[in-house]
Amino acid sequence: MLRFTAILKADLQWLINGMALMNLNTLPVGFLVGGFWALLFL
Repeated sequence: MLRFTAILKADLQWLINGMALMNLNTLPVGFLVGGFWALLFL
């Protein structure tokens, strides 16, 4: 479970970083998606 969580966190970090690079205005969307996955899996 720890390995899966680590992979998930790395993937979410990549997603948030990618959105920030594309457009700073989309950054909150990345946090919303991250929070959604956190609620599902953590």
